[in-house]
Amino acid sequence: MLQRLPEILFAKQNPSRKIISSIAQIPDPVKRAVYLQETSGLLKIDEQVLLSELNKILVKDRKKTDTEKLRENPEDIVPLVSNQEIVEPTKLDAKSKLQLQEKETIRILLNYAESTMDEQKVSDFIMQELDDVTFTNPVYRQIFDVFKEGVIKGNIPDSNHFLTYGTSEIKNEVAELITSRYSISNYWNEKHIYIPKESENLGEMTLSNVLRLKFRYVQDMIESNLQKIKEVEREGDLEKLDEILKELTGFKDAERELAKMLGIVVAK
Repeated sequence: MLQRLPEILFAKQNPSRKIISSIAQIPDPVKRAVYLQETSGLLKIDEQVLLSELNKILVKDRKKTDTEKLRENPEDIVPLVSNQEIVEPTKLDAKSKLQLQEKETIRILLNYAESTMDEQKVSDFIMQELDDVTFTNPVYRQIFDVFKEGVIKGNIPDSNHFLTYGTSEIKNEVAELITSRYSISNYWNEKHIYIPKESENLGEMTLSNVLRLKFRYVQDMIESNLQKIKEVEREGDLEKLDEILKELTGFKDAERELAKMLGIVVAK
């Protein structure tokens, strides 16, 4: 039964297939990756399953495009060495994934800071959970710090504050993040595909984001430590190497624990 799960999820009449088909139309691979991650969370489907289906659609569309070009201009098509086309999934490094999650955190704060989840304000919950996390993106870090100060003083800022007093970079980012996240949901509604409103699931969405941000932060630290190990090995500093290895072990343990909470499978 488990082996047939992707097939069942993406049956021709299943809404999941229509959503992935819509994502496949996005030309920017980074934006496709972001939408894929969000869809994974909304539909509770493993991201790798969605990625596999997306790649099938992209391969099919590519072959269709090449066939049409061949009919119109045969001389423009370079013959393939192999009959099988391989499409590699868009891969983001740990730092890029972390900053995408930082962006999502800021988006939630800008849109729901004053909203309540489990009798606690969203802004209070996020600041409490991320007290020991430092944002790596300078623009997101500035916005986060203003929210943190606002929570401490009991005067939480809204989007107008940043649009009025922020730098040009902050204003541009905030303007994008307060725009409706699901601008393409009207198309899905016309196809009778129901996408839950964020306000209906605010608590779970916020908790999931916090866990994902910590997960991406830990993965970034793991990648950073692996780079340090290479440098220290070249230097031959065994004492420093032992220190980094112990730190790496701690981060790997944290990664596994967070992955378990998120239902994500990570390499051991």
